[in-house]
Amino acid sequence: IEAAKSGGAKGGGGGGGGGAAGGGGGVAGEKEMLEAQGKYYKQGEGPPLEELGDAWTATMMWAQTTSGREIRCAYCGNDGYSETARCAVEWAMTVRFDYDKLPHKGGVLNAAVSGQMQYARRLIASGPRYIMGRWLEVSELGPVGFETAGMQL
Repeated sequence: IEAAKSGGAKGGGGGGGGGAAGGGGGVAGEKEMLEAQGKYYKQGEGPPLEELGDAWTATMMWAQTTSGREIRCAYCGNDGYSETARCAVEWAMTVRFDYDKLPHKGGVLNAAVSGQMQYARRLIASGPRYIMGRWLEVSELGPVGFETAGMQL
């Protein structure tokens, strides 16, 4: 916001990282600012769990076929650390309990390709907000609990 008020950002855009968020602008300025606040974490480190209660991530996707058919879907979960753990655990559960239903039994494949619907069902049932056909409303964005969505696996 300050960069926009002063007429622009040095060394990058105004959002997401590369803006004039700190001392000298750009990535170096952002790093300097985070270090001064005690919030710059090195590899293998991260914020205390107590600071992640209001953190969340969301992805909204839109696709259009060459014939003009459109589809939207959205996913909203907790902080990146929790969602990474959610994906790892649900992938392990998929491989352990749904192996016979998986279309591919070997090879170098990512979880989405090899797990397909079995993996997607487990992820959705584990509690994030997920919707097909539209994007999430502003009121639907934010941290989610770890309750299940009630979906049958």
